[in-house]
Parts: sequence; C-alpha cells; structure tokens
Amino acid sequence: MTDLSDGPGRPIGKVRAGMRVVDAEGEMVGTVTQVTVGDRPAGGGIRPDREADGWAAGVLGRDAPDLEHRQAERLMAGGYLRVIGTGVHGVDRYVAADQISEVDDPTVFLRVGRDQLMAEQ
Repeated sequence: MTDLSDGPGRPIGKVRAGMRVVDAEGEMVGTVTQVTVGDRPAGGGIRPDREADGWAAGVLGRDAPDLEHRQAERLMAGGYLRVIGTGVHGVDRYVAADQISEVDDPTVFLRVGRDQLMAEQ
C-alpha cells in the first residue's frame, strides 16, 4: 500500500469511481460513485461572494438539504467521495478527504469507522 499524506499527492487525487471503500475496522463500506476534489483549505469559511445555503445547494444539488451546513462546507472545502452502501438496504455515505488513509488500487482505506461517516438521509 502507498500512504499518501495531505499536500499535492493527497489520497483523494488517486480515487476514482468504482473503487471499493473499506473502513478502519476492515469492513466494506461500499463503492465510490463520485469523487469531488475540494477547492480550498478546510476551515476557510464560505466564499464571501456566495451565500452559505445557496452555494452548498448549488454544488451538492439535491443532497445539500440532507447535510448539516458545516458538514457540507467541510466536504466542499477539502473534497469528498460519495459511496453507495453495500447490501439491499445500503446507505449512501460521504467520505471527507481527510478521512482517507490510503489508496491501493482498487481499494480506498479509511482512517475512521463507517459510523463516523456522513450518511445520506
């Protein structure tokens, strides 16, 4: 496995749709359906030229109302993966870029357990 720390070679840059996602306990979380690389450092706040709610809704689309405002900001700032859950009743989840530990094609390994991921309601 290759450990890619934050910076130019951040792990999210190596992720692509179709990769499987495994949590810190080794449990399968699901399959990546979307990769969005962030556009500014986390904690940078809302861009001054955009209203908070309109910006998150515009980028996350129909998913924005299902996420807390701060969670949406964190995802958009640092980047995120959208992961379709496993099983018949699988829950779609969002993985923040800083929750990715390593990427070893075809698997994304997380620093956290499934229960710490943001779930779509």
